[in-house]
Amino acid sequence: MSNHTTPIRLKFKTTIKHPGELPEIMEIFVDGSYMLKDGKKVYIQYEEIINDKKMRTTLRFDEADGIIMRNGDMKMRLPFIKGLDQRGHYEADFGTMPIVVRTHHIDNKPLTEAVTDGALSVRYELIVGGASVGDYTLEYSYTEGK
Repeated sequence: MSNHTTPIRLKFKTTIKHPGELPEIMEIFVDGSYMLKDGKKVYIQYEEIINDKKMRTTLRFDEADGIIMRNGDMKMRLPFIKGLDQRGHYEADFGTMPIVVRTHHIDNKPLTEAVTDGALSVRYELIVGGASVGDYTLEYSYTEGK
């Protein structure tokens, strides 16, 4: 399972909790690709469409850190290090907006020769202009595809 690309079927669930509002939950199901490097770094790539914007998303995670990068009609860089604030950015039609990602939790369960179901979860606070705009939980679950 190490250092070669495997097709996967991916379920991606996002839960957003804005201050004073009910949680917002979104789910997508897509086909993607998976690679495990050095026995611990998970790389996942997939394409998605959000609000008519097409993007290629790349995830890179291990036990304590990771990054989500989106390229296409919308660009985004979300870096994660458990317990630390990291600077990222969100770029859309209106321009580039700097953001801060405060990571509270990362749990990475990669595919192995013996395990054909993988999972990744990240919980973080998104800070824009010095103020928290919400708490986000990303849950990825995936199985080997064909």
